[in-house]
Order: sequence, then structure tokens, then C-alpha cells
Amino acid sequence: MKRNQPSSSPPIPAKMKSFSAVENDEKEMPLESKNEMGSKALQGPSSQYEESQMTEDSSPPYEYEPFQVDKTSLPKVLQILDGPEFRVKGVFGDGVYGIVLRVKHDNGNYFAAKLFKNRAVRFDTHNEEEAFKMIRDNPHDNLLSLTYLGWLQNPPPFCTARVLMTPACGPSLSDVMTKVKRKHPNHEYAVYSLPNIREISKQVAAGMEHLEKLKIYHLDLKCSNVVFTESFAHKTELEADRAVIDMSHTDVKVIDYGVAQFHSSSGSKPSFQIAQAQEIRAPELFLGLPYNTKSDVWSMGCMTLNMYSGRTPFPIQNTQQHQFELLMSTLQKTVPEKMLEESKREGKCLLNLSFLDAVGNDREEGFHKLVREESDEILFNLLDLMFTVDPNDRPSFENIQKHEFFLNK
Repeated sequence: MKRNQPSSSPPIPAKMKSFSAVENDEKEMPLESKNEMGSKALQGPSSQYEESQMTEDSSPPYEYEPFQVDKTSLPKVLQILDGPEFRVKGVFGDGVYGIVLRVKHDNGNYFAAKLFKNRAVRFDTHNEEEAFKMIRDNPHDNLLSLTYLGWLQNPPPFCTARVLMTPACGPSLSDVMTKVKRKHPNHEYAVYSLPNIREISKQVAAGMEHLEKLKIYHLDLKCSNVVFTESFAHKTELEADRAVIDMSHTDVKVIDYGVAQFHSSSGSKPSFQIAQAQEIRAPELFLGLPYNTKSDVWSMGCMTLNMYSGRTPFPIQNTQQHQFELLMSTLQKTVPEKMLEESKREGKCLLNLSFLDAVGNDREEGFHKLVREESDEILFNLLDLMFTVDPNDRPSFENIQKHEFFLNK
């Protein structure tokens, strides 16, 4: 069987049409299954990591399967309510709120089945489902799209009956980096080649621009939420302290809409609420200002620098105070006075900002210290723009794609 191509979803078997998202995504949950549910991540492969193709009769082990998952509690088969069965072949990802299983239909197609865990505290999945429906109706090659949404007859004991299915994809950017680093323990960092970074980042920007047109904030854009969709084979060139990854194919999709939010209604003023993981959080959020269309651009900057350097630009700290101090000292940039005034006026920032008086504005002492080659400066010029502190001056995803980094190959 040929691998699922990034521009399309596997065909819906005739037997499954009664379970299609179009017809059944609004159905009421069975009474016996009405319990709390949550969400985490979406990802999963359709083929072996090597160049060999998956056939309908083969099921090679997934090389990126999480080590810590106890598969003894998983069913061998997922039975869809009033629908077909799927054989459980493994686990793509396991998180606090959900688990994503690698499942196979009788026609040979592989899918990622996301199940939501029973938890005392409810994690609302409404936004994730709505985002998937919008993307399903307005698809984009670089966004993971919904295939099925419905209920299970036989959920695992630790999960609700709700199931969300997408086409099976491949390992994430971070999965590949982790695997390469594990294979070459004498090299401190696993990084992507500059051509790979160029090709991957442009696709991510295109997908995120489409999300923006759908009026969706992703708010969790990072290396673990961008997955490969073609061959996962790569070459590795070993340099001084790093292993440089050169993927044979670089088609990717943005995944995981678990914390997605939607743009405010026309004319209404957005209100502040905390969002984004600390290590990818934009400055406006630290200052108590609402997230906006440029907040995801900041996270893309963090993701891109991670691909280049092999490390998280702003590692997680114990408190938001320490996180913001690390962010600003790493960038060696100042907060514009108008942002500080707006933050004070809104009154939602609980941080002590006095440390900003000691932060310089020295480009050479900031993240530009990570530049390896003079030819890489064009990438860092782009990163400078994505790391613009004031979101009003930060480029849009549309503008990012027009940057010379993507035009000069």
C-alpha cells in the first residue's frame, strides 16, 4: 500500500460512512459513556522509518513509539459504535489528557485514533473538535485534517467513549531529533540542515496562515506538533558537537489543536487569558496582554531556532517571573514603552518588571551568538523579525513567507 500523501486523506470505506464526521459529529454521547474527557496531542506514522514501504499485510513496529506506555491495558480492537473495527497496532503518543493509537482498517489504511482520558477535572475538547471540523471543510496540505469523529463501543477503562480519527502521519520534528541524539550520544545536539529548515518552516508558515484565515489561534506550535508525512529516511552528518539531520523528504503537517482558540467576534475587544506553554510564550502574554494573530508567529520563531540549534531557546523555568527574565536576557531586547504602558493600564500583569532596566539591546550578545556560518545570518534576520517584542511590529505568517530566507535557495 502506498503511503498516505500529505495533500489528501485516506478514502472513507463504504462501511464507515455512517461514522463519518459529516453525519455524526453532533450525535449525543451514549448515556453510559457521559464522563469527563480531555485532550493532548495528535500524531502518528503510516510507515516504517526506513525507505521500505508499508504493505497491507505488514505491520512493522513504530520506531518512535513512547517507551513509557503500558500497552497491556489497550484493547486489541477499537469497535466504532454502529461502525467498523480497527485493529490496534501501537501508540503514537501518550499525554496527560489523551492517548493516540496507531490503528489499521481492514482495507489496509492506517489511522491515528485519539482517545480522551477520564479525569477528575474536565478538559474541554469542544474547541479542538470545532477546529478540526473547520479544517476538514477548508483543508490545507500542511494542516492535519479530521477523518472521523464519533464514539467507541469498547473504550479502554481509562478513557471516555469519544474518538477522533485523522490520517496517520509520521514522527514529529522533535521525535527525529531525539532519535538522532540517542544514536549519537557523543554529540550534544541534533539539528536540521539549513535547506531542511527552509523547506519545513515555509510549509509551517503556509499552514499557519491558513489557520489565521479560518480565525483560529493554534497556541501550541512547537517541534513536537509538526510531523513528517512522507519518507522518514535521513542522512546524518557528524560535526564537532552536533549531528546534522538531512531528511530525504520534508513534507510536514501542523497537528494538535487541543488548546486552540478562536478570534473574537468582529468589533469585540479580546480579553486576556493565559495561553501557550512557557517556553514558547510570546512577550505580550507575560505582560498580561491578550494573545493575537502574531503570538503564534513568536512560537514559530522558537520552533525554527530549536531546529537550528538543537535546543529550546527559552528552557522552562520554575516561575513566569524567571521565564520572562530568561526570555528578555536571552534576546537582549527591550520592551517598547507603549507596551509597558498598555500592560500597566490593563492591570493583568503580576510580574515585577524592574529587571528590564538592566537588560541591554545588544544584538551580538543575544541569540545571534548561535550563528554557525556567515551564510546562516539570513535565517537569523528572519528570526529577529519573528522575535519582535511588540506584536504590532511582528510580521504576519503571510509576510514571513516572502522573506528572502525562503526566496534565496
